[in-house]
Amino acid sequence: MIEKLNKLLADLTVLQNKVHTFHYNIVGIDFHPTHLFLDEQYNQIFGYCDGVAEQIKINDGYPIGTLKEAIDLSTIEEAEARDYNSKEIYITLIKDYETVISECIEISRDYEPSSEQIFVDNIIEELSVKLWFMKASIK
Repeated sequence: MIEKLNKLLADLTVLQNKVHTFHYNIVGIDFHPTHLFLDEQYNQIFGYCDGVAEQIKINDGYPIGTLKEAIDLSTIEEAEARDYNSKEIYITLIKDYETVISECIEISRDYEPSSEQIFVDNIIEELSVKLWFMKASIK
């Protein structure tokens, strides 16, 4: 369980940083709503990181603590500092959110009802709504 939760924590940590990079570097006609959406997502993902780390501690484990650990363990790629338009951001984040949702589904499926399952089910529900929002925004 701890390994899977640390993998999820790594992906969420890199995703949080990526969303923040996009937040800083969004340009274009829909700058303002996208900037606000990314700010909301950055804060929400921070909460997920904290919650996953707490679940790891509840299970007598040690959550990853360095950015290097997160980058080495994560399958989500970082974003470089440059200009991004909203469509490009959403296309990238759709893939990343799908990755995180898949990991959460695996954690939820593998364990009997528990605090971890309830927590990751909440992440699945919330990110699924954001995923729908981003998919609708690029049509």
